[in-house]
Amino acid sequence: LINTDMLIEKPYFNYEAMRTKSYAAACLANWVVNIITFHKIWKKVAPLMQKVKGAKEQTEKAERDLGEVRKHIREVEEDCAALDRQLMEALADKNNVENQARLNQKKLTLAERLVNNLVDENE
Repeated sequence: LINTDMLIEKPYFNYEAMRTKSYAAACLANWVVNIITFHKIWKKVAPLMQKVKGAKEQTEKAERDLGEVRKHIREVEEDCAALDRQLMEALADKNNVENQARLNQKKLTLAERLVNNLVDENE
């Protein structure tokens, strides 16, 4: 292909110049020029196509990994929501116990006052 560049650069090696000699030679010259042009373009495009293929594979893998990470995040968020519900229930239970303890403490205080007053009356 190195020598073909010199050949297709000649002023007579094109369709129009060859057409004056022979239609078959003109078509053949046109074919040679097009094949060489295609080959030059292909040499540039083929590595780019390989890079695109590699990038697509990498993107697909990254998307699969991202899907797994999102699934894991969803599971963790569900666990956090369940723990939040448990915390709220525990806080409600704690508040109920504290309220009951205050009420019982009031009752105990009133009972002690009553007992003390009754003891004072008996004396």
